[in-house]
Amino acid sequence: MRRSRCTREVGYRDSDAWPGQFKVGTWAFVLHRISGLALVLFVFIHLAAMASALRGQDAFDRTMAFLHRPVFRPLEVALLAALLFHGLNGLRIILLDLGVGFRYQKHMFWAAFALAAAGTLTGAWYLLAPLIGGMGR
Repeated sequence: MRRSRCTREVGYRDSDAWPGQFKVGTWAFVLHRISGLALVLFVFIHLAAMASALRGQDAFDRTMAFLHRPVFRPLEVALLAALLFHGLNGLRIILLDLGVGFRYQKHMFWAAFALAAAGTLTGAWYLLAPLIGGMGR
């Protein structure tokens, strides 16, 4: 019996776990989980910031002054992106669970993604305008 020889090494990139091999459904799953984790992280940060009020008015004012620094504006845009995508993709999942639009799940994903991107870009315009030089409002 003759053995066949592999002409190249088989590596991680050849597996289904490599992101380049992901299909639309896998990307929807991964992005939904990442956005959900980001929202949970935000809730804990928000609770910690609000809990600073328990230490008095000065502690709360210092916390708010710290969080209103310009470096946090891009993080607010990322929070908006996570919120919009997670919400819209969640609606897509609910519709699929109800048996609505099963044939169009890829189209529904791309629609949710496009709406989230459009909302994020619109929100970014208003959130980042004061940093860029007063454009926007």
